[in-house]
Amino acid sequence: MLVVSLLFGVLLGGLIEVLQFFTGRYMEWQDIFTDMLGALLGFLVVQYSRPLMLRPMGNLSNPVIVLLSIIVLLVAFYSVFYIVKDELMMEADFPMIADFESEETLARWDNEFVEQFVIDNQLKTEGKSSALVEFGIGDYPGAALEVIYPDWSAYTFLNISIHNDQSDNLDVEVKVYDRQHQQTGYEYSDRFNHEVSIKPGWSTLQIKLLDILNSPQGRTMDISDIAGFSLFIHDPDEIKRIHLDNIHLSN
Repeated sequence: MLVVSLLFGVLLGGLIEVLQFFTGRYMEWQDIFTDMLGALLGFLVVQYSRPLMLRPMGNLSNPVIVLLSIIVLLVAFYSVFYIVKDELMMEADFPMIADFESEETLARWDNEFVEQFVIDNQLKTEGKSSALVEFGIGDYPGAALEVIYPDWSAYTFLNISIHNDQSDNLDVEVKVYDRQHQQTGYEYSDRFNHEVSIKPGWSTLQIKLLDILNSPQGRTMDISDIAGFSLFIHDPDEIKRIHLDNIHLSN
């Protein structure tokens, strides 16, 4: 029963990751591990909920059941610890939104049709590193920051350092939205969209938060409850590369 549960978790998780790859998203071994953990947890729930005499693995003192229970609890507590630690780091770094000084910061981003999204020590504006983003061929390849400190209300500008690795200008679109936008169906007219042509080399893009505030049609954006920020390009016919660094708010 245990082997079947784990095998089912691995096969189903692996199938989902393979299908996800064809939609332009990353395949992540961590997700398969999470699926295995879910299968293991389901197995334990069944074991503990069955009447004592019907448990094929014996009573609750069975060493295998006890060991599996401890493993599940340790992994669960580690996940909670990691989330709390990341939240505290994000709050301490604010108004720095992303400086790409560690691999941990990449876990806050979600990417679609992106070939690479990695820390790079060769190009940077300050500090020791930046993020290399390699946009693949697709409808809207982009990098989206989805774990973000929400309250931007005390600041005036959003600043983004972008290095265009191409030899000619590259059109990049910036998207910002609040939590209400998520709850009302992600309408294009209900968020901030700004396209800018980035020249080769480093450029600093500065966006007024007042423009973000007034961008949704029929309402103002709640800049005390920002939910996401992303950069993407439109329908590239070849791979495009940029570097990102020092994304922060200022007055």
